[in-house]
Amino acid sequence: MSLEQVLNALDTARTQCYHYKAIIIAGMGLFTDAYDLFCIPPIMRLIGRVYYDDVDDPKKRYQVPIAITSAMVAIALLGAVIGQLIF
Repeated sequence: MSLEQVLNALDTARTQCYHYKAIIIAGMGLFTDAYDLFCIPPIMRLIGRVYYDDVDDPKKRYQVPIAITSAMVAIALLGAVIGQLIF
């Protein structure tokens, strides 16, 4: 069976339980892959509360330095790309 015949058979198939299962699995994969990327801002705020509370300047109190925030975001994005490639 050629690839075109397989795709044509999938296009003309009735909606079955398998289709819904595939949609749910793909949605959960997207959720779990993007969850860590969306959790970075609140976690950085918590890190700022725990590790950067003794700063003398009141404007910079509880603020994580930009270099550390940038490194965390870059590592998370790099990890997401590597995880997608390996998986």
